[in-house]
Amino acid sequence: MPEWKTVSYRGYNLLVSDAGDIHKPETRTTYTTRRADREQTFVSVFKEKPLRPYLTRMGYLEVNFVHGRKCIKAQVHRLVAMAFVTGWHG
Repeated sequence: MPEWKTVSYRGYNLLVSDAGDIHKPETRTTYTTRRADREQTFVSVFKEKPLRPYLTRMGYLEVNFVHGRKCIKAQVHRLVAMAFVTGWHG
């Protein structure tokens, strides 16, 4: 059974397993709309989603995710090191 830890990478939280699996955690967003002179508040729930790694030209596994309209790339081995290696400094 893999062990999961939360890692903060560039202001975004990711779930990392010791086997190298990366997931985006479940998030909730609250927003308000105004229709016909009344406000309605809604909550959007985005479920936990596994990120699919791909192989780069240099032979490293990377994952992509979108944060604030930016596509962010993260190398899988760095995320695993951030989560499980004691004394790791980026």
